[in-house]
Amino acid sequence: MVEPVSVTLGAIAAALVAKVCERGIDKTASGVVDETSKVGAKVVSWLRQRLSSTDELDGVERYPDSQRALDELADVIDAEIVDEADVAHLQALVAEWRDQVPAAHQTAIGNRNIQAVQSTVHVNLRDR
Repeated sequence: MVEPVSVTLGAIAAALVAKVCERGIDKTASGVVDETSKVGAKVVSWLRQRLSSTDELDGVERYPDSQRALDELADVIDAEIVDEADVAHLQALVAEWRDQVPAAHQTAIGNRNIQAVQSTVHVNLRDR
């Protein structure tokens, strides 16, 4: 039997911060990414105002691919963002960001073309 996975709001927000930081590094991103970055910047700004320390937030901004930095930020968010109004506001910001993220992604590597649409993944292999 597969155990259910529980993802906290802190983990989602920390991942969002990391994604915003990764996309900020990519200067060739499209206009859609720019819109998601604006919403993501709202989340980062809001967290900076609410958290007692921004050390963990700074850690994710420096190392967006570090699982340890993500876990530490998620723990701090879950511990400090407990007021119902703050939780609701953070959930709304995350939902706003999620609505801006493109529903389809495509990657081409060599003779492989990988497309992800919603939760369906298509892999096309071309003969060389």
